[in-house]
Amino acid sequence: SSSSSSSLFHRIHYPIDLPLSFYTTHWKGHTTTHSLLSTRKIYSNNNLQITITKFKTLLAQQLIAPFFLFQLFCVLLWSMDEFYIYALFTLLSLVMFECTIAFTRLKNLKRLRETLRPPYTIWTWRNNLWKVTSTEDLVVGDILSLTSVDNHRSNNQRTRANDGGLHVP
Repeated sequence: SSSSSSSLFHRIHYPIDLPLSFYTTHWKGHTTTHSLLSTRKIYSNNNLQITITKFKTLLAQQLIAPFFLFQLFCVLLWSMDEFYIYALFTLLSLVMFECTIAFTRLKNLKRLRETLRPPYTIWTWRNNLWKVTSTEDLVVGDILSLTSVDNHRSNNQRTRANDGGLHVP
């Protein structure tokens, strides 16, 4: 079941044990499509989806928490005694408190989602030439240009390399 295994968290080995000279002299980016596809298969795409859960679902999660169930049990015990008004007030307070927590969680999820930066295009060195790539399509091992795409397009000093790729200054 590949759909269930894709939602599991597991530790990913990053190539951090290689010497610095490997990255400065030997690594030339993804020079083949096979290299790019195999890296994408291991590390997946560079995107993050934050789903907004419905308020009712968040509230249901809060109401089935063990601590709330213990408090509900205590309210039921108090209501069997002569403290039924106190028990009703406590029950109302508990439900209002759990609603407040669920609403806060929902608000925090929305705020977290707003912090996500939308994808944009950047220059990457792939298959021995510079290409405009969306940030969602980045993978581990891509070589990136730190100059904005607009600067590359407005710069008329691009030169052709011997291999036919564009070298962006």
